[in-house]
Amino acid sequence: MRASGISGASPPLAARRFGRLRRQEICPVLVRSNLLPTPRSSLTVGSQSSSPKEVKKNNMDDLSNWDLASNTTSLSPLDGRYMQKVKDLRPFFSEYGLIRYRVLVEVKWLQKLSQIPEIVEVPQFSQDAHLFLEKIIDNFDINDAVEVKKIEKITNHDVKAVEYYLKQKCKSHPEIAKVLEFFHFACTSEDINNLAHALSLKEALNDVIFPAMVDLCKEICALAKENAHIPMLSRTHGQPASPTTLGKEMANFAVRLGERGKTFSRIQILGKFAGAVGNYNAHKVAYPNINWRDIAAEFVPSLGVDFNAYVTQVFLLFERFWRCLAIYFSLPMQIEPHDYIPKLFNNILQFNNVLTDFDRDIWSFSFNFTSKNHCACSQWSRSAFQVFFIIFSLPMQIEPHDYIAELFNNILQFNNILTDFDRDIWSYISLGYFKQITKAGEIGSSTMPHKVNPIDFENSEGNLCLANAILSALSMKLPVSRMQRDLTDSTVLRNLGVGLGYSLVAYKSALQGIKKLQVNESRLIEDLEQTWEVLAEPIQTVMRRHAVPEAYEKLKELTRGREVSKQSIREFTETLDLPEEAKAILLNLTPNSYIGEAEELAKSVDEAVDLVNGFKLH
Repeated sequence: MRASGISGASPPLAARRFGRLRRQEICPVLVRSNLLPTPRSSLTVGSQSSSPKEVKKNNMDDLSNWDLASNTTSLSPLDGRYMQKVKDLRPFFSEYGLIRYRVLVEVKWLQKLSQIPEIVEVPQFSQDAHLFLEKIIDNFDINDAVEVKKIEKITNHDVKAVEYYLKQKCKSHPEIAKVLEFFHFACTSEDINNLAHALSLKEALNDVIFPAMVDLCKEICALAKENAHIPMLSRTHGQPASPTTLGKEMANFAVRLGERGKTFSRIQILGKFAGAVGNYNAHKVAYPNINWRDIAAEFVPSLGVDFNAYVTQVFLLFERFWRCLAIYFSLPMQIEPHDYIPKLFNNILQFNNVLTDFDRDIWSFSFNFTSKNHCACSQWSRSAFQVFFIIFSLPMQIEPHDYIAELFNNILQFNNILTDFDRDIWSYISLGYFKQITKAGEIGSSTMPHKVNPIDFENSEGNLCLANAILSALSMKLPVSRMQRDLTDSTVLRNLGVGLGYSLVAYKSALQGIKKLQVNESRLIEDLEQTWEVLAEPIQTVMRRHAVPEAYEKLKELTRGREVSKQSIREFTETLDLPEEAKAILLNLTPNSYIGEAEELAKSVDEAVDLVNGFKLH
């Protein structure tokens, strides 16, 4: 992985114009060391708890040193205007975070080498040596990251800079100083990077993103239960339709979002550790009698990542495709939300993306071949299907990132459902079904003093749009790499936190908006009292039951395009040739009471939303 900067280049115009600002104001992330403590879950790999010391060390709330000038000069709003909302992602996706995860992988690999008896050059480390190495991980801070960046200015290679940093750091320990050359032993940069990105993704999602998603689901569930009994006029095509309850409509979103949460627990976070082109070439030359595949299969899971021994994701995607069909087309369900279709099509999209990668590789292989032997190239084309299975079932240099595409597609679907929620709440506020609790000092409009705008839901929707654009671009790009690898994934992977950052801003904005909502029950009742035509449906349905001819047509004649009142509905019902019991039920029916089982469905929403087994990566 190469750094993109050019050493010695003159500063751009914008930098010269800001030259009078302090360095801290332009680059606070690298200077203010107290802003970026290490993420808790990586202090000791697999640790499930934190000591009081660790909790204090990882407190991200103290941003008192943040200068407002830095806020106003940030290029990205994530590091400026929305910094407070996304600060918890910094330890995972900042440059500091990436360097720290690289350090963790490099140190753990050296420790693993010391446990292999056949590598006599690296004797088993003493407890003191292990403690020394663990402290490098546990005590890694922003100042250490700056040291690595200084080395990178010389090497112009970010991963090699980490190796050199560790060698310098360990020179003082007599035992480790003897084996310094075994840092980064037989590794390619991708071995280190793919595991670093996997760890940062897994821990950021489990520690930051998923808790925000769960909080959203809980708040929407609470809305559903609290308002389960409040009748509300439905609207289909924007027109009055059969009544529901406000709580039932909230429950719909809670269940849909909860279903997305279940999918995350089925995703494997994958890592490879097989050298330059995935074949353990250098490993086998240096130590031919060691089973390096078994070593890698032990090492990668020890970090909390599933081992990707072979690049077989194309087959996993194909299997998921059929499983998705089996689940959704063998069970009765209401398909109006169409949430299964994006899931199904995302699996097909990933399959097609892998096939695109294959097509480009075959093109590259055959391009050179055709200049020498056109007939042989034709034979290649005829056997392309066989080659497809050969190439995509063997190791390569990079972990193909298919799991990231699947993960981000799931988040994208969650975001899509939340966008639907944001728009509906916006509409309900516009209709007057919700009022918004005002806050002293806040202003809705610079010229209209009365305005209380639904800004939180608008902010959420806008940031979800940005998040989905980035997540979609990442899921489309990352699985595609020329032949054994190209470097295009390197710069793209540095943006993993960007799509998640905009998602987090959206989740927090939606949560903030929900807490301001106040149901305007009188407005809901008013709407229902003005739409007695919605009772045309139950009346014509009862008429059909009792074999009254042309039931639908008679109600259509009475109601379609006409003003309908309580009186006109009652008069029509009185004339019907129906059993007295059936007629009495219809005469007692009102738009407020015609809600079916909506109230019961809303009250039982907790039974349908599983927040315990979902929203986690194992």
